[in-house]
Amino acid sequence: MERRTMLKSGAAVVPTLLVSGCLGGNDDGGGDGGDGGDGGDSGSTDTPESTDTPESTPTPGSSETFVIGSGIPYKPFEYRNTEGELIGFDVEVVDHVFGELGWDYEFQKMSFDVLIQALNNNQIDAIMSAMTITEDRKEKVDYTSPYFTAYQTVVVLEDSSTGSLDDLEGLTVGVQKGTTGMLATERVKEEEFGGNLTIERYDLTPDSFDALINNQVDAVVTDSSSSLPYVNNNENVRLLMGDGEAVEQGVEDPPDYLTLTVEDYAMAWPNGSDRIEPMSEVMDEFVGSEEYQAIYDKYMTGSPPE
Repeated sequence: MERRTMLKSGAAVVPTLLVSGCLGGNDDGGGDGGDGGDGGDSGSTDTPESTDTPESTPTPGSSETFVIGSGIPYKPFEYRNTEGELIGFDVEVVDHVFGELGWDYEFQKMSFDVLIQALNNNQIDAIMSAMTITEDRKEKVDYTSPYFTAYQTVVVLEDSSTGSLDDLEGLTVGVQKGTTGMLATERVKEEEFGGNLTIERYDLTPDSFDALINNQVDAVVTDSSSSLPYVNNNENVRLLMGDGEAVEQGVEDPPDYLTLTVEDYAMAWPNGSDRIEPMSEVMDEFVGSEEYQAIYDKYMTGSPPE
């Protein structure tokens, strides 16, 4: 079995729960991408189902090929290029770490909001989907060491009069459903504006950006991993600047743009998995290496590969 095997379908079909920076349980995650807030439990008992799955898909746990659930697409973490190949930051991190461990894997495309449910139903072996570590999710899954730090950011039109977070009061903000960006926006609405904020929820982050360009929303809240490439490649939008959670939490060398949250992404496995320790050891060595930096520069600065 070739280590880097990418499945081409298998989208989950379930009632809408929560998506993240991508959230889990009612995932719940961009993620969370794929979402720094906790996703609540939707209470759904529906079992995620995969459709149009290739016959070669292994049964989770039945072989040495691990099935990795992922909320594809969530650019720049996991998405298909113009040739149809699955690429992205998460994909290359998995390829390196699993390569070091000698493990084979296949990605399984699923809706982000059912990944944790699928993991706990033994439909997949692990999750790699830009998933934010949250206290709620820790009760449902075990995480490897973090491999990425993201921030929730605010994007506005270049000619917008909005210059600070306070200026958003009474306006309309677009978010991706079920993400930690959505949770951060809901917190701002209640705690900062006393409910005086309209939140428009979209299935995908690109949909919220389209709404911004079409003047259907006044701002978009999303992960820095999504906002930075978008702003770098669109002259008619900008990030709100200023201090935020990164400064409040004492992050070393914090970004100059406004940060609503500080979030760590990690790979998720079932509670009690014996894969956590070896994966974390390799991940700790990998993060900060020249190879890691090259992957980061490839997907997080300028224009990610198409």
